[in-house]
Amino acid sequence: GKETEWLKSVLDLDHFGDAAIAFLISCLTVLGTLAWVFYTAHGLATLPVFLIKGTRSLESTKSEVDFDIAKIREKYRSIQEKASKKKELSRRDQRELNHLKRQERLLAARSDRIQDLKNEEGILSKLLSILTPFRVIIGVATLVLSGLVFVSLLISVTNKFMHSTCGWKCGYASTKNSEWNPLDTTLVFSSKFFPLDYIAFGILVCYIFLA
Repeated sequence: GKETEWLKSVLDLDHFGDAAIAFLISCLTVLGTLAWVFYTAHGLATLPVFLIKGTRSLESTKSEVDFDIAKIREKYRSIQEKASKKKELSRRDQRELNHLKRQERLLAARSDRIQDLKNEEGILSKLLSILTPFRVIIGVATLVLSGLVFVSLLISVTNKFMHSTCGWKCGYASTKNSEWNPLDTTLVFSSKFFPLDYIAFGILVCYIFLA
């Protein structure tokens, strides 16, 4: 019937489903591209901040956790001493003791996990610790690179919207490039000093991939 004919036309059974397969691949490509764009955009924005700000070492984190455990145990002992003097433990003190016990168990588990992470530190962790003095410099460099990528993409997209003669029908293709693009200019300038252009392009690709 008509329903069957419509289904055949959608699935393109006369051509072994080429159109349906192409449509499915296009949908998956769009979804993958969107996920990659949002994930990479987040990485380009947060990686420089992460490098400049830095993170706390496992040693300092463990020291803080151990200090919190010591404070909880001291408070636990004080409540017990107060109860022993009164020879009676109030409900409020009992609830407080139970709460302190739970906190101590959680902090002890966290301390053990931090110790395990310290024991598992490998070559990468040692390399990062060696590069710690240069972390801020690398962070500033990645911040400049992220800004360069953002400004260049913004200029390129704006140029396509403003100067495309066929609009969305041709994907905003434009043969006119009247706007100055810093990334294009950098790559063109570096091409004068072989193999600086390959190195610059390789760094850019690796940074976008790692971000």
